Amino acid sequence: MVTDIDGTLSVGETVSDEVISACRALYDDGWQIMIATGRTLQSCLSHIRQISALDTAIVYDGARVMTADGGGEIMGFELSRGDVLEILEFSWDSDLEIQAAGDEIIYCRESDVETRDFCRSTGLACSIMDSPNSLRGKFYRVAFWGEPDTILSFELALKNNFRERFSVTRGGDNFLDVLRGGVSKGYALEELIRRGYIQPTELTAAAGDHLNDFELLKYADISAAPRDCAPEILKLADIIMPSAADNGFSFLAKILIDMR
Repeated sequence: MVTDIDGTLSVGETVSDEVISACRALYDDGWQIMIATGRTLQSCLSHIRQISALDTAIVYDGARVMTADGGGEIMGFELSRGDVLEILEFSWDSDLEIQAAGDEIIYCRESDVETRDFCRSTGLACSIMDSPNSLRGKFYRVAFWGEPDTILSFELALKNNFRERFSVTRGGDNFLDVLRGGVSKGYALEELIRRGYIQPTELTAAAGDHLNDFELLKYADISAAPRDCAPEILKLADIIMPSAADNGFSFLAKILIDMR
């Protein structure tokens, strides 16, 4: 069982007691649970621990696979420095907040107040970038945050400018991610199995709520989504569950257990 966090497993930083109990029931029925999220590892550790998920976690929307115990990288699909510079130069003067994700650190502009507040609230390292050229090191993703209409228009602008060079996907109404071309949560799961890090199982289920979950749900034998998910995801879902606010994951767990 591979699941997204925000809007699927939980709302916010706490997993409900009902969903935690549902996860225990899945384990008792022989399921394993893996997290696949757009978050960094640091910002999803509490969720992994609350539901006792597998140590292996798909993070950064599939651009990294890491171990929750120790934070080591199993696989990483980086953007080149040249690619990061191009994306940042294209977006630098936009009204959207910019988040360049390095190795468990977020780089943003001084004006990106919401990003800085989020990093502070989750304990994630944050550094101010003065210009695109000030960045050094590894980078896995460039993300944008803003009003939904602005996100949609900027997504179109990115795709028109860069064509199919990058994976450009929305992780929520207010979030837009730019990853290395071909990278997704589904791609990361396929690579984990292909490279032998996890063994193929007789049945793979996946749950998610937004477009950054699309490839993951396509890969799974059984796909599930909350009823308030993105319309494109709703069409893809084999199982439609209540919203995360209504502990929809516990509904999904019962169906999976009854199936077996």
